[in-house]
Amino acid sequence: MEQMIEILSEGLLAFAGLITLIGAAGMLRFPDFYTRCHAATMITVGGFSIALIALAIQSMFEVYFFKILMVLSVNLLTNPTATHALADSAYRLGVKPIGLVRNDMGRRYE
Repeated sequence: MEQMIEILSEGLLAFAGLITLIGAAGMLRFPDFYTRCHAATMITVGGFSIALIALAIQSMFEVYFFKILMVLSVNLLTNPTATHALADSAYRLGVKPIGLVRNDMGRRYE
């Protein structure tokens, strides 16, 4: 049983590393602020959260389990909210996405 838990947690850690690398490549390659925000959120929510889940699985019966779950819940609540607030502020300040064809939010702020 311990070996299966270790294999599962190591697999999740490897998957979290892959998601983080993909997000880092997106941070370098994406052309504008909004798509880079998406890549940064993918790193923090995807990679970091999956790594925390792997650590929680690994320390299932230890004192750190609930601490890891608390950090995970704070991460899942604050990071997407902060990214949305940044993107909304950028839009209100006039930062336009590259290749914008149709603006459904134009009437809301004007």
